[in-house]
Amino acid sequence: MKKDERMKPLRQEKIREIVETHVVETQEDLAEHLRRAHIEVTQATVSRDIKELRLVKAPMGGGRSRYAFPEAGGGRPQSRLEGFFTDAVTGADSSGNLVVLRTLPGMANAVASELDTAEWPEVI
Repeated sequence: MKKDERMKPLRQEKIREIVETHVVETQEDLAEHLRRAHIEVTQATVSRDIKELRLVKAPMGGGRSRYAFPEAGGGRPQSRLEGFFTDAVTGADSSGNLVVLRTLPGMANAVASELDTAEWPEVI
């Protein structure tokens, strides 16, 4: 077993703790928090951990966002989804059955994740 594979559970647990207790806006912010905890990581490792932990970018207002865990237990309440769209989506265009959403810079993946979490059968 490689050293990284042995460290992964410990590193990901530390990421959970960091995200729950600090405002983490970028992968570099997260890597810096890990380094302060004496966990050396590369950007690629941080990126993989973010994906595996299913972290999303949550809006903080003022055009800023932070990493957060999606709510447990499936779909999001409609009012939360509406609030998220109010903060992150800047416009929409449609043609036939295709809808294109415009978002604040860096928020497209978070919007897509929110739509996936909503589990609407009409949305793919």
